[in-house]
Amino acid sequence: MKTLKILLVEDSPTQALRARMMLEAQGFQVIQAANGRLALAQARREQPDVILSDILMPEMDGFQLSQALHSDPRLKYIPVILQSANYLDQEDLDFGLATGAVAFIPKGSPVDELVALIHSVTEKQPPARRSAPDGKRSLANKEFEKAHASRLQNRLLKEVEILEKANAFTELLLQTIPFPLDIVDQSGHILYLNDVMKAAVGTDFSAKQCWELYRDDRSQCQLCPLRIGIRVGARATIESDAVLGGRIFEISHVGMLFENQPAVLEVFVDITERKRAEQEILQLNRDLERRVSERTAELQLANLELARAGRMKDEFLASMSHELRTPLTGILGLSESLQMNTYGDLNERTLNVLKMIHDSGRHLLELINDILDLSKIEAGKFEMQMEPCPLGSTCQASLQMVRSMAQKKRLQVRFAMDPPEIVLMADGRRLKQLLVNLLSNAVKFTPEGGSLGIDVLGSLEDKKARITVWDTGIGIAQEDLPRLFQVFVQLDSTLSRQYAGTGLGLALVKRLAELSRGSVEVESTPGQGSRFTVTLPWEGAAPLREAAPVRQLAARLPAGVPAKPPKVLMADDDNVFLEMMTDFFRLQGLPLSTAQNGMELLERVQAVQPDILVIDVQMPGITGLEAMQRIRAHPDAAISHLPIIALTALAMAGDRERCLEAGANEYLSKPVHLRELVELIRSLCP
Repeated sequence: MKTLKILLVEDSPTQALRARMMLEAQGFQVIQAANGRLALAQARREQPDVILSDILMPEMDGFQLSQALHSDPRLKYIPVILQSANYLDQEDLDFGLATGAVAFIPKGSPVDELVALIHSVTEKQPPARRSAPDGKRSLANKEFEKAHASRLQNRLLKEVEILEKANAFTELLLQTIPFPLDIVDQSGHILYLNDVMKAAVGTDFSAKQCWELYRDDRSQCQLCPLRIGIRVGARATIESDAVLGGRIFEISHVGMLFENQPAVLEVFVDITERKRAEQEILQLNRDLERRVSERTAELQLANLELARAGRMKDEFLASMSHELRTPLTGILGLSESLQMNTYGDLNERTLNVLKMIHDSGRHLLELINDILDLSKIEAGKFEMQMEPCPLGSTCQASLQMVRSMAQKKRLQVRFAMDPPEIVLMADGRRLKQLLVNLLSNAVKFTPEGGSLGIDVLGSLEDKKARITVWDTGIGIAQEDLPRLFQVFVQLDSTLSRQYAGTGLGLALVKRLAELSRGSVEVESTPGQGSRFTVTLPWEGAAPLREAAPVRQLAARLPAGVPAKPPKVLMADDDNVFLEMMTDFFRLQGLPLSTAQNGMELLERVQAVQPDILVIDVQMPGITGLEAMQRIRAHPDAAISHLPIIALTALAMAGDRERCLEAGANEYLSKPVHLRELVELIRSLCP
């Protein structure tokens, strides 16, 4: 199929490019001309299949081009389609057909309509040019020139009429705008003011320039540079602060043609109040920033004071822990050692007295531990070691710790659990501490002959395990329940109260339950007993991990060599503790050498050649931590690999971690159980 060649005649480069791209996309070959005169030459040279021409063009318009083609015998057979962006009446259409054009189509028509029209006019290819409508003959050249001139004059009159109507409408529109506005040329001469602006300036504006009307000095006019750069149809907005009596205006500019010359429409919007509000907001912001800065400085100072108070509190607690635990170490150690007949056999009465001394010391130690634990929790320094914990064995161990107290009061102790195997993710030591606190209260407040126990119920439906510690004791009044878990609150606070206590136990129970991601509730009836229920999350079965092996640094003895008691070197600045340990170790058959500070320990370690070191952390001069670090860095492997047990009377948060990091294998807080210390020494020295 032949590719049709189209001569496109269009004086607008933009419209010509758009039309060419559209036609070529439809498969046509396109050649171009910018006006009728050039198109006539192109038609003679290229012999196109169809000519698509705009009507309104300079030098030779579309009507003139069509008439010239019709008058040329070689070109009269080329179909001419005229285009126009303006409205054409029937007289225009008839005139065009009379010049020889075969069809009209408005610019912007759908592509398929234009393509169909092109194919329609090219398929006919008549042997002679199309006749004028209604049997009229085609216009001769002289007739055409006369008719064309007349049409141009009529069109000009129509355009003038349209322009006058447009100006009248524009005037009406400008007068109805409720803002002051003007029209100025690019030199700043005022061409128009609406009535609102006239009322605002109150003066004659004829032949004035904008800076004379709005400003005292032309150099202050910020509008002129902007006005010079505005094109017709372009927009811009600026703010000026010295327009119309000192009020602040936002001015919008629109480039336009006014009376056939470039001009700028300026619309003034009064933003004085907005600016005042903005200034007030800015001032408020500055005041707020100042107040925030002042308040921030005050808070920073307060935080520094709080941090200082926190440090002083921690230092006080650490100091009190050390000062209280140090004498307790002697009391408990000596009473335990005496009960083991370290200093000779004792009669039964003396042993009972020693047991009372030991029990009283242990009670005092428990109070100290409770106070320290609560302080750590309140300070956010309490650490929970969450791991799989078999709940049944934990409950049984807790009951075992209070069983002797219960037997003295002839109390029945019971335990029930459903299902029989429940493993929680919890801190087993802290869970046992929680249960022992509740069980101790149950023993304390249950009269002789009563009963107490633990009931455990696990539910996979709500993924909870409920541990209930119950008793048949004196019970609690309903009005006292809200105060039950408060620190240092004793429900019977009179001087003659029957039951002793500090009020720390239940407060600690509540904190430990919350740290275990659980809660605690209480039900009680006076005279019938109480039920404390601790609810903890339970996901079902959890894998139990094997206990981590004790860190072994000492070399094992060769097979076949008989075991010998390990030689111990102990460093501590407490003479009472060293004397007590010397007597006890001698009874246990353990060789013990002592040092009273870190420096003496480092000096004696090579001479003594111990199998294990027991080092107190808090000593004058070289501390226990520094001494352990030096031992680990010692060039002699026999010394650097010695097992080390760290002892401390501080028992504060992070002590264990600091000791292990310094090189200790194990950590014990004072007061220590003598048997526990001996067993640990023997486990580290096989």
